[in-house]
Amino acid sequence: DRHNAQAAGLRVGAYLIVGYDPAGPSPELQAKTLIKAYGARLPNELPVALDAETNSLDHSAVTDAARLAWLERAYDVLRAYYGIVMTYTSANQWQENFGDKDSRLGDGPLWVKVPYPWKEHNPPHPEACPPVGALPRPWRRSDSPGAWLQQYQGDARPVPGFSATVDL
Repeated sequence: DRHNAQAAGLRVGAYLIVGYDPAGPSPELQAKTLIKAYGARLPNELPVALDAETNSLDHSAVTDAARLAWLERAYDVLRAYYGIVMTYTSANQWQENFGDKDSRLGDGPLWVKVPYPWKEHNPPHPEACPPVGALPRPWRRSDSPGAWLQQYQGDARPVPGFSATVDL
């Protein structure tokens, strides 16, 4: 549980992958479901992360603007409750699938997903952190709250509730 993780010195936080299905749950309902399940942030927890990738949005017939608007609706609910929301994406995902548009998602920190051509526990590739100009547009602003870098993919199978490798 979260309290045990903190007692062990781990920093944890909630993570939401917003599904896109106009006939299914709205992004607002998905965000409210996370809030109900997770509750308030504990001291020293990471900000809630909102996944902005194509695997979280069925985009077969959806425009860049519609995908971005769908995510922003979830973001607004999370931000109203938590105050700060971190976006998880890569420059390629944002540029290719969200039209590299400005967005209010840039008001929170960015968790940068970078390609990882290395194996677990190896040092990060020297080019792993993208230069500022390669960041998605909302985080290139001078008032951007900054970016975090994912460095590894690790095996989470020993952790209850996981059955594969996960981003760390």
